[in-house]
Amino acid sequence: SLDRKKILIEDFENFLLIISSQLEIILLEKANNKKQTKLNYTLPKKFKFIEVQDFKILNGKLYLAARESSAADNKCFFLSILTSDINANSKSLDFKKIYKSESCSLSNNSIRIEKNEKKKSIFIATSANFAHGLAKGEEELAQDDNSIYGKILEFNIQDRSITTIAKGIRFPKSLLLNDAGLIFSDGYNFNGDELNYLNLDDNKKTYNYGWPEVSVGEDDNAIKVIKDNSDFKFKKNHLKFGYEEPIISFVPSILINSLIKIPKDFSKLWEEDFLMTAGKFIYRIKFSENFYKTLYYEKI
Repeated sequence: SLDRKKILIEDFENFLLIISSQLEIILLEKANNKKQTKLNYTLPKKFKFIEVQDFKILNGKLYLAARESSAADNKCFFLSILTSDINANSKSLDFKKIYKSESCSLSNNSIRIEKNEKKKSIFIATSANFAHGLAKGEEELAQDDNSIYGKILEFNIQDRSITTIAKGIRFPKSLLLNDAGLIFSDGYNFNGDELNYLNLDDNKKTYNYGWPEVSVGEDDNAIKVIKDNSDFKFKKNHLKFGYEEPIISFVPSILINSLIKIPKDFSKLWEEDFLMTAGKFIYRIKFSENFYKTLYYEKI
């Protein structure tokens, strides 16, 4: 039995590593799912986390992305990265903090990370949205070059430096490294869920995906736009205004979530296809070779 809010799962040698948002950690044997080990852990002193948002395993180390609060009212959350050695025989983990953001944000409630084994770095996607008016004005952080929020960042594990590689992100739901590019899902509310691609081989300094200036969908005002025939809140053409176009947008929202590439040994009929979760459904989806567009998708 694990924490109810969020369960994160990663493949780990002959196990599944399962971590809840409240940092309950279980090693589950693939060959015998009744055989599981609950791992104990120690945290850095004075560390007050709100919830684990994502984790990855890289070169024998576990990396956690967590929201951290230093205030009693928990209204402003820092981004923290923790790490611990881990192996198949681990019984206890000793976490060290290797990064904490200088600023906090109320809308910092969707963090995704992805490992880059070649460069020994971690990609981090952060959110910047106004959460039904609760974080008024924070969506503007997505275009603020001095803020880490609403960005895709690359964190260098060795020197612990951070580089911004993309901005204009609203609410990232998944982040997937595929060959020389990052595919990520981004969406919230009626806003028109997006799948985006970032080519890491391109020499462009910083990609800009447009939030909060442009979106094919709308926000909490969508019903008002329809009923009152009022003006749109967002511009509707990414490329026209100098932003990156999504691979595909879903309007209205399909509650887009995670994306994985289907393993080659799964089916010869599904080679180079992806699976995407959204709401109650799973979608099989295929992209063009350069990820310029979606060739088809099938709701399962």
